[in-house]
Amino acid sequence: MIKQDKINYFELEYDSKESFLGYYEQIQEVTALNPKNVLEIGPGNGVVTDYLRKRGIKITTFDFNKNTNPDIVGDVRKINDILCDINFDVILCAFVLEHLPYNYFLDIIESLCIHSKHLVLVLPNFAARVIVSAKIPSFKEKRWILSLPWKKKTSANPNHYWEIGLRGYSLSRIKSDLEEYFEIKKVFTSKEVPYHKFFILNSRLERYSDDKYIKRKHLNTSVYTV
Repeated sequence: MIKQDKINYFELEYDSKESFLGYYEQIQEVTALNPKNVLEIGPGNGVVTDYLRKRGIKITTFDFNKNTNPDIVGDVRKINDILCDINFDVILCAFVLEHLPYNYFLDIIESLCIHSKHLVLVLPNFAARVIVSAKIPSFKEKRWILSLPWKKKTSANPNHYWEIGLRGYSLSRIKSDLEEYFEIKKVFTSKEVPYHKFFILNSRLERYSDDKYIKRKHLNTSVYTV
């Protein structure tokens, strides 16, 4: 079951200052990969979608919620069957997978690997933190984030089954599962919004020139047809 209450994506309760900082970082990481086409899973209010389209990038949106007016309406757990032989340079998946039980995580990641060269994944990052900042005139502000060793069992967000840092969902576990199908290019915690953990990932599947056959790079015996 997907956990998600009815959300008004155009209320300030949803679109906080932190949300817009997150949109900026998502845009920054996607555009850095120089994609021609992008699949955005969970477009929300469409801020990122609209900006990327105006940058000349072909964007396809995917969501189970028809109210976001996605190009494709569907359940991310069935995305492999829905996309069939459609592939993308980049898939952006921000704050989506925590709305599903973790036992679906690896299967979804495998499907995203099949249909993308790169994945920009953003997940909620729970931690007790101390944030220290310093601003000197004529210099950029510096921020330091110190995480405290405090583990919690459940998320404060009733729509989340899990978050990085909650008991049983360590960063090392998430990274280990991601590495089954992706090469981890970069992992970072947003300095502006430490609750946002970014993963910039390269697919471990090798596409042939006709984009029809895919072979997992680290398993020579595994060949997929899409």
